[in-house]
Amino acid sequence: PIHIERAYKIYGEDSDFFRVKVKGVPPLAEHSSLITPEQMFEAHIREPNKTGPTVLSIDPARYGDDPTVMLLRQGMTFTKRVSLRSMDTMQVAKVAMDIIDEAEPDFICVDTIGIGSGVADKLRVDLAKRGWKNRVHDVVVGEKAEDFQKFYNRRAELFWGLRTYVDLVSLPEDNDTLDEELTSIKYGWDQRDARIKLQSKDEIKRNLGRSPNDADAFAINFYPEIVLSKTVVHTSANYFASGGLYPRNRGGTGHEPHVGLQIADAFGVGRSNDSFGDTTGDTAGVVGSKRYSPLRTNNNF
Repeated sequence: PIHIERAYKIYGEDSDFFRVKVKGVPPLAEHSSLITPEQMFEAHIREPNKTGPTVLSIDPARYGDDPTVMLLRQGMTFTKRVSLRSMDTMQVAKVAMDIIDEAEPDFICVDTIGIGSGVADKLRVDLAKRGWKNRVHDVVVGEKAEDFQKFYNRRAELFWGLRTYVDLVSLPEDNDTLDEELTSIKYGWDQRDARIKLQSKDEIKRNLGRSPNDADAFAINFYPEIVLSKTVVHTSANYFASGGLYPRNRGGTGHEPHVGLQIADAFGVGRSNDSFGDTTGDTAGVVGSKRYSPLRTNNNF
């Protein structure tokens, strides 16, 4: 839970942070920042929590000014960032395979708009040899959201979900690019049906002077929790509540975002050799149940 007194002292009662997080009312601004600088600050000082599955996300870009960005997350801790320029589909897939060989991620989430489909297809071919091809998931941010009555598209659904998960993750200290991109993204509501909608990527790129590739890779990294969770076979009652979009405290032990996660066989990860089991690490729930974390003294994780 949020420390209300501290939130009041730091941000003030009239701040959007206090209004949304404590009072549960809409922000004052019509178009508000999706993620606040305060949330990013907390993410950088939060104690690492590596309990849970490993996820590799890939936002591919070929040539041009935009980089391909890959982010690796173990549990709720981001452990690796790779940025590539001027590489074709096969080259990007080769770098991804090097990471996969080392980290053995449970989920590989690829933005498959544009050349990303070629990267995903190549990874499936290579991973089929070890029975892992179904660990690769295509993320099409322009498609219909799971909760299509609330969100304009998949992109809005993913980024909106980050409002919860950014309060759980631990981030390396050296990714200022991600901080700038996430805190610059604005959201509003579609004028026709009041569904949540994000700024267009073109508008964000004009404001930043670059495409938000790190932010995109960060958002699709939570595809398993925000989207695939709706087809989760629950081996623990604490995993997700009411549709699985956000983690909730159902057992009195705090948020447990990765307890006994198994994806249904439709996604190919529910087999015995791919299940994560029912174990919960000693720190499970600690990060999620505590909004503010103590300062880290050792950043070498």
